[in-house]
Amino acid sequence: MRRLKLLLLTIVILIGPPRPVCSQSYDELSNQAESLNVAQNFDSAMVIGRMALKLAEERFGKEDLRVAKAWNKLGGLLWEQGHYLRADSCFLRATAVCEAGGEESDRVAIASLGSRADVRQVLGDYAEAERLYLKALKASEHHIKVGARGRALIHLAQLYRRLGRLAEAEPLVKQALAIIGQALGPEHPLIAQSLHQLALIYHGQGRLSEAIPLEEQALEIRKKWAGPAHSEVASCMNDLANYYWELGQYAQAESLQTSALTIMEEALGSLHPWVGGTMTDLARIYVSQHRYDEAGPLYQRALSILDEALGPDHPEVADGHNNLAVLLTKLDKYTEAESHFQKALTIRQKVLGNDHHLVAESLEGYSTLQRCQKSYAEALESADRAVGIRHLNFTENSSALSEPDALVYSDLMRRSTDNLLSCYLDIEASTPTTEVRVADAVISTKGQVSDAIFERQKNLVTETDSATIDLALKLKQSKHQLAELYVRGTVGDPAGFRLRTDSLTTATRDLEAELSRRSLSYRRRQESRDISVERLVSQLPDQAVLVEYLKYNLTEPQKDSTTAHYLAVVFDGTGVVNLIDMGEASQTDKLIDQYRQHMVLATQTAGLPSGDDLARYRTIAVQLWARIWQPIEAYTRDKELIMIAPDGGLSLVSFAGLIDEQGQYLVEKSTVHYLSAGRDLIPLQHRDKPASGLFAIGAPDFDASIAQRLAGLGPRGDSGKIGTGYYGLRGSVPTCSEFMWSGVSSLPLSQYEVEAIANSWRGASEERVTAYFGAQASEDRFKAMAPRHRVIHLATHGYFISAACHTDRINGSTGSYVGDHPLLLSGLFLAGANLRGGGTDSTDVEDGILTAYELSSMDLTGTQLVVLSACETGLGSVQEGEGVYGLRRAFQMAGARTVISSLWAVSDRQTATFMTRLYEAGDESIPFKLRQLQLSALSDLRSKGLSDHPVSWGPFIASGDWK
Repeated sequence: MRRLKLLLLTIVILIGPPRPVCSQSYDELSNQAESLNVAQNFDSAMVIGRMALKLAEERFGKEDLRVAKAWNKLGGLLWEQGHYLRADSCFLRATAVCEAGGEESDRVAIASLGSRADVRQVLGDYAEAERLYLKALKASEHHIKVGARGRALIHLAQLYRRLGRLAEAEPLVKQALAIIGQALGPEHPLIAQSLHQLALIYHGQGRLSEAIPLEEQALEIRKKWAGPAHSEVASCMNDLANYYWELGQYAQAESLQTSALTIMEEALGSLHPWVGGTMTDLARIYVSQHRYDEAGPLYQRALSILDEALGPDHPEVADGHNNLAVLLTKLDKYTEAESHFQKALTIRQKVLGNDHHLVAESLEGYSTLQRCQKSYAEALESADRAVGIRHLNFTENSSALSEPDALVYSDLMRRSTDNLLSCYLDIEASTPTTEVRVADAVISTKGQVSDAIFERQKNLVTETDSATIDLALKLKQSKHQLAELYVRGTVGDPAGFRLRTDSLTTATRDLEAELSRRSLSYRRRQESRDISVERLVSQLPDQAVLVEYLKYNLTEPQKDSTTAHYLAVVFDGTGVVNLIDMGEASQTDKLIDQYRQHMVLATQTAGLPSGDDLARYRTIAVQLWARIWQPIEAYTRDKELIMIAPDGGLSLVSFAGLIDEQGQYLVEKSTVHYLSAGRDLIPLQHRDKPASGLFAIGAPDFDASIAQRLAGLGPRGDSGKIGTGYYGLRGSVPTCSEFMWSGVSSLPLSQYEVEAIANSWRGASEERVTAYFGAQASEDRFKAMAPRHRVIHLATHGYFISAACHTDRINGSTGSYVGDHPLLLSGLFLAGANLRGGGTDSTDVEDGILTAYELSSMDLTGTQLVVLSACETGLGSVQEGEGVYGLRRAFQMAGARTVISSLWAVSDRQTATFMTRLYEAGDESIPFKLRQLQLSALSDLRSKGLSDHPVSWGPFIASGDWK
């Protein structure tokens, strides 16, 4: 192909074009040059392009608009070949010609501005590029040319993406897609360019499952437009390969990358910067496969190409230095690696600024090298700087993301914290200052997404902008529709179910992202997110201690291995910080699995667990004590209140039931309270005005018809018959298929429980009581009436669907689907739940299944306490670094201050007895009330010579405001 191009060039030079120049018009020559450019016959295109320029100058004069267009096209040809400075000179000439004015001149000038901005961007002059793009966009407001405006939007988004400003880049690309698609059609080359950029933005946010189909769509459009051997096609293949590399699909990634490199070398020549970039990406695939001998020469060659084409201070040259430094570190060539890391850092800081995510990437790599050199203090310093940058980037970019996307994006922050902790554990003797810095990183990492969602929900309450309020309503409705669709299930059509769920989820995410950009409540709140040990210490009550657990990955670069560990950060009101590595997470998680399995079996016994059951439990509980409590016991001893913020599997353990070496339960030694994350202490200082009264639901009629629910009719339980018999568990439905197709049983004792609580409330308070039973205990009434109550009490069945159910939900098909939001996996059954939404479409009545997803969108501002008198309401999807995504978290996101929930199933009778006593307890705060009830239950069991197994007294935990 290269030889053919040279032959065509020789023919053109020797005998000229097929027709004499004088017999061809400017337009004909211009179109001919464009066609040759699209075919990537650049040499011939340059010859014809220069002819077109010369002809335009001779026939129309050097100040004619057609001359400006010719300069622009010539600049574009030089751009394609990587001659960026020469291209910029052409674009400047075009701009100068357009200075005479006029609408058509303005349009050409806008195109010139955009092209000049492209040059500044590719040369790394980002500030000037932004200025030119914004100038072009402003000019295009009055002289609208869809192609020029769309192109400027796309390239400005590309610039913001490179600068790490993803939240600003995404709406620009979507705006470009909308105006280009409407004006030019869905398969225009600019659509492919827009999809390509949007995929790259999603990739930067960690949303690979969304990036890949967009890139594939862009690839197909470009193939149709330019053929399979075009450099733009290779560009899509290059990025697709990078996505597959991140997914660990190395064979597919290598195949795509090799093909992309071949196309680019053939189309652009072996010295083009795109070729250097693709070589770098292919070498990175080789590194991941430990094919270092193949990767090294590619990295070196790529760096040479990029340095020659772009100059030594270009960001892509910095990428080359950084990648080579990583490889040299793996090859134990530390001196060479250090030189390349320093060059990469110098360039990136100079061009991109000190807070760019690529600077964090270099610092993290440098810290690994410093660990290998045993420069542990220096490694910790580099890692600490990187964490600070990642935290800033997350704060700036996550504000415009939906919750699931923010969870994915936060993984960058967690990985950076993993690196910091790995560096910290290398140091033999750390200082108190060092421990505080590391602790600050840990507590700022945990719960950052949940904290942002909490702020969003809370501040929407005071929003006054009508458009924003309308968006919030649409988002709430969209979430409600998704929840209803989810609980109804496939109904024999798994493919249709997946399609509807994915479509509705995508719409919901778009609404949430749009709301985040518009709403005052979604803007950055740096103060609320700047979480530190100092701020938490100021919020700790007297004689209290905070234990913040974190599950993290310990990296050992010289072994090239990563192992999950648990860490505990412990401090009290003195501000002295203790960081304790709790060992490998696999051993702890194995014990937690045994603990959970034992509790499930224990709840299925007809009565209290036997002595053998207790013996088995003690074996597990003592081992758990040794792993997760004994290492920190010395720091918690003699404290009146222990606040625990668990992580990972620890979120599913009732710490009160752990047993020490002497056989004593932790509840007998200490009062325990739970937080989703230590940062939960900070929002508690901003107290909302409490609401008033008690709202309670009990004994829902799960078979209530729509007519009964609408009329408020239905059977009421007979309190006089309560007192004998076994009434079953207030538990979740055990299997996925049963969740979809079997009914839940009645809970007669829950009415007695609510009535007893209501009587106690009336005797102790003048605040109102609102209670519903039977058909009246509906989802509709809960959503309408529960807000504005100080206390909410729900006595019903709860459910939690484990991750293992995902494939069952779509009748055994493999793979996940977009609709699997973690808050859809937990919920409560209310009146009419057994009908599974039957007939609700035509009556606008709720389906009776209240998901945590729906709850999270409610406004429960002012609600001080929610009591979930149902089983397994404390369970949910464990999100490392974020706690348990389930009912208790959903209520807190909605604004509730404290939530009491359960970690396993409890009988109807035991739950009713416990809850009634909870409201009868004295004036102590919630943690102390719970402890007194647990100690009383223990004493009662022991006095009767019964097993004191915690299955009956240990499931209920309080999370949130300890007061």
